[in-house]
Amino acid sequence: MPEQGTSVGGRRLAAELRRLREHAGLTGEEASERLGWSGSKLSRIELHRIGVKQADLRKLLALYGTYGLVVSTDAGKSWKLGGIVGPDCNECQTAELSDGRVLLNMRTVRKTNRRLVAVSADGGETFAEPVEDAALVEPACQASLIRLGKGVLAFSNPASTKREKMTVRLSPDDGKTWPHGRVLYEGPAAYSCLSVLPDGRIGCLYERGEKGPYERIVLARFSRDWVAGQK
Repeated sequence: MPEQGTSVGGRRLAAELRRLREHAGLTGEEASERLGWSGSKLSRIELHRIGVKQADLRKLLALYGTYGLVVSTDAGKSWKLGGIVGPDCNECQTAELSDGRVLLNMRTVRKTNRRLVAVSADGGETFAEPVEDAALVEPACQASLIRLGKGVLAFSNPASTKREKMTVRLSPDDGKTWPHGRVLYEGPAAYSCLSVLPDGRIGCLYERGEKGPYERIVLARFSRDWVAGQK
């Protein structure tokens, strides 16, 4: 069984929001209008708090509804805009596949309630057309994807058409199939983040609650064998 405990929820970074606005040369109102978002949500642009060139940031703002990947080929010393994927997607996760290709797994606003996936054979410079992964049900919500070993991926999200039922899955074949899965929490749940812990177990930090999905943040710790149903 997984160990689950509570931690204090973090606040959104107002400083990042201000920096992004200033870097793009836009006022908060202009940026919000460009994105179709309220200003409080602008910090969700996944630029990972890095210095992206103004021209590239303007491209990302103009292309909202598609997804622009920010790529570094020198261990983070410099960054550039990579492949553009879309439409109808955002909040992506990446993982390197066993053959060196890059898998992009994305939230979508399509009515089919399935994650979108796209693959790059050139390190993220370009991507194939995104397709739906029929096994990965979602309610239009962020998810988490990590590589555990060659060909082995772990994925977590609220596996429902509503923000509920936080589930973790394992794939033994680079995400082609997801035969193993366990529900961490049946109730309201939303965003999550997977990581490999120092003892080799998997950690899943996620939002959950009794009446709504944003009441607290919980850390679940469990083994791969537990997810696979072996323990």
